[in-house]
Amino acid sequence: FEVMHRFLVAQGVRTIITACPNCTVIFRQYAPEMTVRLAYDLLGARQLQAVVPAGTEVSVHDPCPLRNDTNSHMAVRSLLARLGYRVVDMPHQGRFALCCGEGGSVRAVRPEFANRWTRLRQREAGGRTLVTSCAGCTSFLGRSTPTVHIADLLYQADPLKNSRPVVIRAPLSYWNRFALKRR
Repeated sequence: FEVMHRFLVAQGVRTIITACPNCTVIFRQYAPEMTVRLAYDLLGARQLQAVVPAGTEVSVHDPCPLRNDTNSHMAVRSLLARLGYRVVDMPHQGRFALCCGEGGSVRAVRPEFANRWTRLRQREAGGRTLVTSCAGCTSFLGRSTPTVHIADLLYQADPLKNSRPVVIRAPLSYWNRFALKRR
């Protein structure tokens, strides 16, 4: 982080736009001189048109690194509403958000906790697709319940034709990151 931070400061960068909850927290904590903005706040200012039949229900899984960031919760929900989705909140949301089970290596250290949290999220979703702004949560929860990243909903070519967006998963997702870094 320090190498990247020094490079950004040397280039005169003063504002960072993040899409990842963990990146948001890291930049806010270790680069306090920079303004950190969530991509979802900025996307909310764009003109969006509804892409699904009105009232299509989803639930939001708020990523645990941003559980105290009300703006991120509202930004994701606002985007969903503008796309035509009806958000059905779950009991564990916002500052009471549960970890998906992937964070902090919980799966490796205490798999019973990770499994319990995942099953609870599945029950709370009640069969609705979960939408989250965290790639890790998308992947981890997606193993047991329909889960999609908000960006996949924003940029799907024709969401009315497909019941679920096409989501790139590992190992292709890692290859995409590698290729982007090289470029």
